[in-house]
Amino acid sequence: MDNNQPTESANSSFFDDANTDNYIFWKKKAPLKKHSEVKLMEGNLFRKSSKRANFWKSRYYILYEDRLAYHKNRRQAEDQEEHGYCFIHNVRIEAFVDFVESSNEKDKEKEKEERYRIRLTHNKQYFDLFARSKEIQEKWIHLLSKFCILTNYSSAFENIKAIGKGGFARVYLAKRKSDNAEFAVKTFQKDLLSSAEKAKVFFCFNL
Repeated sequence: MDNNQPTESANSSFFDDANTDNYIFWKKKAPLKKHSEVKLMEGNLFRKSSKRANFWKSRYYILYEDRLAYHKNRRQAEDQEEHGYCFIHNVRIEAFVDFVESSNEKDKEKEKEERYRIRLTHNKQYFDLFARSKEIQEKWIHLLSKFCILTNYSSAFENIKAIGKGGFARVYLAKRKSDNAEFAVKTFQKDLLSSAEKAKVFFCFNL
């Protein structure tokens, strides 16, 4: 059985649904309305095995305009329906670089390996996916941030100037630190979020 469900709980958020009791992170059945068929990115991502230490499961993920879907492999993605999916709007995303002990016994000089983690959080649940490289991680985060809510913004972006203001949000011109690409970033005032929210949240749009 392919257990792609999150096993960890998270703090509640201003952006969670009103009723989270029956929420399922990864869904198996198609919704009543038609899915988007516009593919924004696809490729293999990894997750830790819950049963075997230092074992990673690879799945083939496809990002659409309304959801993140996965298949067991690329071949299945070409001729079969998606194995599961999660809607991405109002999902919070974070990027991390983890340092873990090397799993390669021959590589004695390299004691630590980098793991490029993408965390998806919604309705008090979170799920971690891992990319092969920082470049791939940044591509996924860049595209996901167009629809999701980026919570560790300050570590990846630098504000240049304010370009708009509303009742409870502001829009900034911001620069991504890794490549100096510029974005319009919509920020929400922290005092309007729930007390469990630890940082501002952001939506990023290309300029």
